Amino acid sequence: MSYDSSNLTTPDIKWLGVRPSDLDRFNIPEQCRLPMTDEDIKTGKRLVRHCWQHAFLLRHTRDFSTLD
Repeated sequence: MSYDSSNLTTPDIKWLGVRPSDLDRFNIPEQCRLPMTDEDIKTGKRLVRHCWQHAFLLRHTRDFSTLD
């Protein structure tokens, strides 16, 4: 598949959703916001850790095959 990687990229990808900074920018009222649960926080930390592990592997091995 690496021979075809140029056809698998999405250079014009657009964000679809709401960023945390949008809540204040668009004056979303506090009563419309949901607090993060402990599970939300745990999931966020796991995603960040996973991302950093991938970046570390890629930087030090320069080999995409080590990434799952």
